[in-house]
Amino acid sequence: MIYGDVFDPHPTLRVGVIELGAMWVGPFVDFLEDRLQLSRRLRAGLQRSPREVFVDQIRVTPIFWDRTARQIERYGMIEIC
Repeated sequence: MIYGDVFDPHPTLRVGVIELGAMWVGPFVDFLEDRLQLSRRLRAGLQRSPREVFVDQIRVTPIFWDRTARQIERYGMIEIC
């Protein structure tokens, strides 16, 4: 959805990821941004970075054993949780 530029034409669209935890978000966003740098075609088609899309339009629910504070310290993006 991010690489397909689904979010920019629909600025009020929100995605919630429920009951999956939040520990994956930071590494996943890093992965998306790293891959984006390798593809000129993808970069040309996107108006915002994957990190910006996540912060603006995607929310996740942490599970009680997630180390949410540590993830926020490492990756930022407190708005997502």
